[in-house]
Amino acid sequence: MIQNSAADMHIHSNESDGTLKPEEIIRVAQKINNLKAISITYHDTAQGSRIALDYMPKNIEVIAGIEFSCERNDEEVHILGYFIDVYNKFLLETEEKLLNIRALRIEKFIEKLNGIKIKISIDDVYKFSTGKAVGRPHVAQAIFHKGYTKSVDEAYCKYLIKESETYVPRIKMDVEQAMEVINLSGGVSVIAHPSSVKNRNTISEIINIGIQGIEAYHPMNSPDSTLKYLNLAKENNLFITGGSDFHNSRQHDKASMGECTVDYYQIEKIKNYLKFRQTML
Repeated sequence: MIQNSAADMHIHSNESDGTLKPEEIIRVAQKINNLKAISITYHDTAQGSRIALDYMPKNIEVIAGIEFSCERNDEEVHILGYFIDVYNKFLLETEEKLLNIRALRIEKFIEKLNGIKIKISIDDVYKFSTGKAVGRPHVAQAIFHKGYTKSVDEAYCKYLIKESETYVPRIKMDVEQAMEVINLSGGVSVIAHPSSVKNRNTISEIINIGIQGIEAYHPMNSPDSTLKYLNLAKENNLFITGGSDFHNSRQHDKASMGECTVDYYQIEKIKNYLKFRQTML
């Protein structure tokens, strides 16, 4: 439960793999007591933030964000970027490359599915994507609506997870690349849901190469893990962030919007740092 002014810094909308539109997310956020700020963090694109910022909502602050899917030590690691310039040229070029890679992956999924008599097309998949970003949740919806499964969740778990015969591995960015894009876009980089990182050395390595923050508050983090990450932040002078990772989806969600947050004071610390950094340019 939120007591002080708080921020939910990790939310997905329908332009990514969530189900609500950015403006719907804003309307929900505006009704949550003491929630002062949100960040819509799409996978590999800042389009959600662009839409939300253009909406210019009252009574809720929208902080530009993005979530990059990266790889380190042969496992997936997500890097969040906050307070980015969503129209930065380098960011836009990177987004375009990543969206093309995503699209090619989906085509390979469709090819494999067609090979086992699951007859869906790229057009069937894009019907469920309102933006440029397309992903496995959209494929799952296409499979379900074609009548091959009894639910979207069944389609996802049966055909699209790593253990399935039709799975297609994702080509991911290096952590250093993601951090560079975020830095060049004027933002700060943060390790997302650190409890999902299995290799003990990975977080230490990412800290050593210059990550600026850690998502200490996340539904995946146990109370002991949260304390560990708070201490890690203190020891390494990292910013502390947190968020619900809300998708409005049973498949993804472990918390509702506003249920897992960070004190807004931590966001003010990032703002003050960015103001200082700007004076040094």
